[in-house]
Amino acid sequence: MPAIACLLVPDALRLQVFDALGVTGTLLLWSLLTALVVHAATRMPARVERPAYQNEAPVLLRRGVLGSPDLALPGPKTMRETLGVVLSQADMPPPQDGPESADRALGLALGRLIEAWNAPTLHAQSDARLAELFLFYQLLTRRADEAGALAQLFARPDVVLEIRDQIATIRKRRAAFDKQNNAFAANQTAWEEQGEADRPAALLTALRGLVHPDIDLWHKVVTEHDPHDAAQREAALWCVRQPDCDRATVACFLAYAAADGLLAAAARRGDRAWLSGVQSVVDGWNAGRYTRRELGLSPSDSLSAMAPVFSNALDQVAEATGSTRWATPRGAFAEYTGRKPRPRDHWCLRTGRLLRAPRRTDYFDQGVASAA
Repeated sequence: MPAIACLLVPDALRLQVFDALGVTGTLLLWSLLTALVVHAATRMPARVERPAYQNEAPVLLRRGVLGSPDLALPGPKTMRETLGVVLSQADMPPPQDGPESADRALGLALGRLIEAWNAPTLHAQSDARLAELFLFYQLLTRRADEAGALAQLFARPDVVLEIRDQIATIRKRRAAFDKQNNAFAANQTAWEEQGEADRPAALLTALRGLVHPDIDLWHKVVTEHDPHDAAQREAALWCVRQPDCDRATVACFLAYAAADGLLAAAARRGDRAWLSGVQSVVDGWNAGRYTRRELGLSPSDSLSAMAPVFSNALDQVAEATGSTRWATPRGAFAEYTGRKPRPRDHWCLRTGRLLRAPRRTDYFDQGVASAA
């Protein structure tokens, strides 16, 4: 059945979905959609045996769902307008750069169900079919808890939830590509605009000039900067004050600030501006500001022994400044598993300049760069 399902799909669509999910994921998605339609067909008696008033009965939902007084749906006009926008994405050309988009994949999934019905266009659907399709759309786009509840309205909750998972996989992969592509484009622009003059530039100015976040560059700045260079130290602090900064990077910054004696040294020389910035990072950590969990450390538990070191540094700061002791960053010095930070060797932290043009292979996940 998966093979038959794939044969019914246009070549261009199969190639795009193969790119987004791989062979296994693609076969699973089409087989799930096919199973959903086949299951619907087996629940529908032959037309000659159906009373006229049952000809438009929904077949993907459990019997009696649409008649439930608890079911809240917009009117047919609103549903047609909403679904029309979703289905229009299927008519868009495949992305020229990177994997399939979630919007187009969603339109294709809904369109495949419509094609399996005798009335192949949206405007030809009855109100019952329209409501059925709208509930399926809601399930594919709602939060996980809401989708789980909606799935219970369907005759095959496992199938519709698996389809939702496949759409979510496409959405996640496209979002990752867009972030990587934006970082690459920002670095490429910086390379093209910095000119050929071999003059130093402020690292912080260069970082601020990037129009999109580059968490791998921020990680390089934090873990490789010279803490005795005021400009690099300021740039590292700026990196970890960005909400998009990865938690592993922030934890490294705090650990190094304590282990290298930077906190105590700043307190002794009265650098209250830098200390205030570090304190804002700690407060932001405890307030849940940093949610990105993409990067890993090697070894993953390399910061696990830093809690007492940081605590001792906080005692020194409080004593030297005569101020209230800061709160401890809760759970900061833990294991960090994730992908290895990508190389940013084309950046010179001392001069704040790019040494060469960025390479695409340094920015994209394996297999994505070639599709870009």
